[in-house]
Amino acid sequence: MNIIVKTASGHCLVRPDTSWERKSGDLYLPDNAGPLSYSPIIFAHISRPGRSVGFRYAGRYYDCISYGILLYPEGLLDGTPEGYASAISMNHISFLNYPLKEDFPAMGAEFRLYRDSEEIFRCTYEGREEIEKAIAEATAMIYIRSGDFIAVELKERAFLCEGPAHVNATLGDARLMDFRVI
Repeated sequence: MNIIVKTASGHCLVRPDTSWERKSGDLYLPDNAGPLSYSPIIFAHISRPGRSVGFRYAGRYYDCISYGILLYPEGLLDGTPEGYASAISMNHISFLNYPLKEDFPAMGAEFRLYRDSEEIFRCTYEGREEIEKAIAEATAMIYIRSGDFIAVELKERAFLCEGPAHVNATLGDARLMDFRVI
């Protein structure tokens, strides 16, 4: 299982499954991680394998859409390809709430992201077209498998915190994630 990410700048990359945090567990940062930045995402669970999937057919390759957050340890981002690879491979820095609960709100509900009770991101976004474009673009280079996730960053990376922080997110009235950076 991989997390295929279309960045806000339009590049496709792959985060390993070890970066996935599915239970909103607290994040313990190593000393060299430095401050954290974040990028909110919309993501889909891939339900069918494929390669070179056309945009027209991309809707057949996923079964649900939700929101999440990708974290980036800025202390590892030294401007080299290796530094970036290290930063996106760190354990438990991709917060994707899957499997979804049955009572999950319909898409179109407002997604809100908070740091220490301060709202830092908000959007109401359907995202199907963006997900399907990302599937078409990614599968031109990458074979997607059942169980993978495809994620689209909703904005460029932004500062999250330099020390301890409490992060949570909601979609409508449902809580998507709730964790502490320690």
